Order: sequence, then C-alpha cells, then structure tokens
Amino acid sequence: MHQPNKSKLGFPADFRVRYTFFVKEKGGRSKLPFQGIRSDFWYDFEGHSQNQLYMIGPEFEDSLGNIILDNSNPLPINGTALMWIIVPERRPYHQGKVKVGI
Repeated sequence: MHQPNKSKLGFPADFRVRYTFFVKEKGGRSKLPFQGIRSDFWYDFEGHSQNQLYMIGPEFEDSLGNIILDNSNPLPINGTALMWIIVPERRPYHQGKVKVGI
C-alpha cells in the first residue's frame, strides 16, 4: 500500500502534470511502472545542462484525481500525477522556473 507523499514529506505537492509513458516501440519502457517509482526530472531552462537532473518525483492519480494507493498493479499508460520537489531547499528555485508547456 502506497503512503501518500503529503503525509511522508509534510508539505503539499508542487505542481500537477499530464503524463504518457512511451511504449518500447517508441523508445520507451518495456513494462509500465508502479506507484512509488523514483524518477529524476529534467526540464529545459536556460542554464540547465542535459545531464543536470533534479529530485522531483511523481505521485500518480486515478481518473478521478485521487492518489493511487495500490502499488501492486502497473500504472495507467497516461494520466495525471502530482509532482513533488523532494529537497525543500530547492523548492523556491524550481517554483520560479517550472511552467505550463516546459
């Protein structure tokens, strides 16, 4: 059972995204991930290099916008996710840069 990030981290999500996992034939994954996947995040912004990754993690939602608590089934191929800037000291830095379309 997934424990929601808000209760673990003690602060609200920083933003929400619409996501699509690419299938292997399109250069993506061979299997869909599960809730709780730890991933690094990159976005295009002046001064960011290609290998400069950030600890901004997803928490996936169901079609009604509820956090998916069952981490025993693969995630939907597309949907929405809350995004969490994991390191609190980096929140002001990213909050001024992450915008719709980036």
